[in-house]
Parts: sequence; C-alpha cells; structure tokens
Amino acid sequence: MSHLYDLAVAFSKKSPPPGAKRSATEDWRDACGALVNQFTLYAGGWAKNPSAYGPNARVIGDHSGPLNTNAAAAPISAFHFWYLDAGGADDLGHVGRDLNGGGTDILMATGRAVKVRLAPYLGIQSVAGYNATGARYRGWSTNYYGGISGYVEPAPAPTATQRQVAGKNAVRRDAPATSGKALGSPLLAGSIQTPKGFITTDTPVTAAGGTSPVWLVFDGFYSALACFTDLGTHDLTDLTPTPVDPTPEPEPAPIDELDPTPDPATPQPDPTPTEPVDEPAVPDLSDAAAAVGAGDDETAAQIITDTNQTAKPSNAGIWGGIAVAVAGIVTFIVTLFIH
Repeated sequence: MSHLYDLAVAFSKKSPPPGAKRSATEDWRDACGALVNQFTLYAGGWAKNPSAYGPNARVIGDHSGPLNTNAAAAPISAFHFWYLDAGGADDLGHVGRDLNGGGTDILMATGRAVKVRLAPYLGIQSVAGYNATGARYRGWSTNYYGGISGYVEPAPAPTATQRQVAGKNAVRRDAPATSGKALGSPLLAGSIQTPKGFITTDTPVTAAGGTSPVWLVFDGFYSALACFTDLGTHDLTDLTPTPVDPTPEPEPAPIDELDPTPDPATPQPDPTPTEPVDEPAVPDLSDAAAAVGAGDDETAAQIITDTNQTAKPSNAGIWGGIAVAVAGIVTFIVTLFIH
C-alpha cells in the first residue's frame, strides 16, 4: 500500500474533518467533492488551487480537462469522475481520489457498496466496483477544476538487501576502483538499487553518502558504497576474493655433516666366468739329482730324458712353457756334470 493510502486511513479517524458540510450524524453523505478537497488539504495540500470547488462533481469533471477512460493507467492521487444517472443537468456526478494508482483503491464519500468501509458514508472502492453499483465511469485526470495536488508519494524505503543512492548520482564502473572506466548512465540520486553483494578494497572512497572502502557489485558493473545512504554491509553477500598465498618452495633436506656412512658404491656387474685352465706341474728332477750324486750318470741322464718328454706342454698355456724351460735348464746342468 502507498503512503497516501495510509494517510487516508488516518484521515478517516478524524471524520468529519474541519470544514465538512455535513453534521456528525450524517458525516460524508453526498459530500464527495468536499471530501476530495479536505483530504487534499490534509495530504500535501494544493500545489495549484482549483478555480472552483463546485457546485458538484459533474461540473468539476466538466472543467478538469480531457478525462482518460483507462483507469488502469491512473497514477497515485489522480481524480476519478462518474455520472450517477444519465449525465444531464440534474446529475450531480461523483468523484474520488486514487490511493494506490491503477483505479484499484479510491477514497470516496458514498453510501453505496464499498470494499473497505472507513466511516459512515466514507470508504474505499475500485473503479470496477463502483461501476457495478450502476454509476457510469467518465475517466480520470490529475487536474481538479484547474487545481493540481501538491502530494508527492515518497520513494519506498529500501529493503534490507537494497541500497538507496544518496544526494548525487552514483557512477557505474567496470572495476571496483575510482580508476575503473565509467559505464553509461549513472544510478540516479534517490533511486533504490539491489546489488548482488559487495567487495572490500584497501582504498576508501568519499562521496555523497560518506567514506567507505566497499564497492557494491551489480550485474556488469560496480558502484562505490560511499555513494549510497546506508554505508553498512548488513544482509549483503561478501564477494571479496580470498587472497591466495603462493605455494612455498620445498626446503632441501638437511645434510648431516657428521654422518660417516658413505654413499653406496655403484654396483658393478659380476665378471664374466671363464673356463678353468689346467696349470701343468713343475717337473720334479729330484731323482735325477740323487742319481748324479751316487755317480750313476747313466740313470740320471735317462730320468732327465723321460722328464723332458712328459713336461712338454699339452696346451698353449703359460705354465706349460715354464715347465719346458725348467726341464731344459736342469738337463743342461746335469749334462755338465756328466761330461
């Protein structure tokens, strides 16, 4: 409901107001024009006084400019007019004041059916509802015999999640900083806006609403909270990005300089196995020496000859060569003794 609707309810508690042309027992009966004038004086007064206040609603309607028959288009505080009969000279007509706009709730003085009865002969009815009583709708106007109401419906109070722009327009920016690019038309002073949330920065901004480091987040733009009447962040979602700490480099493992354990040696492959080589025995010439000592040279010579034959290498190994060489040396020595 509008503020004007609330004023109408408060006004009804003072019925009849000063200047009413009805007695307290009759209240507002047949005084629809007087009601409109008295209620206008109560709620904002006349910005421009009417040229006349009568003699009746039909005549006032005749002098209120072109009447718009589309009741749904009527603004708050518009004046609605009806014929009660055929609309002739004897038709007094009827008038009421729109409280919410659109012709849905009209304050009027009538004894006919209303949807909200505020006092005897005073109530609230819609255009359609009053038409249903047999009245014929003429239309609405913001002009009342030349008079213009001074009432201005106050802007609705913002909800908990809304914010109202302060005394100057608020710039829309593409980033949450005064260095951000201004985007198109600003948010108008006094307008109520519904942000998605807020971002807190490190730099306070001073504007018409005060000083704050907070920026409101909207679809596609940002606006400094300092441009609004309420500098609180209550009931708003905090969209400030969480700072991400860089991942620290891993510290190298400590080296124990006293650790005597050497690094393990690089494993070596096992040597390639080879075939075993027979090592020939060194010739035994002790018997030949004994024969020489006994003076039996012939036996010694025979032993050396036999040994020399058996000591010949059966393969190309180095030990075979050594055995042959030893046998040759011994033979030479024995031969010397013999000869």
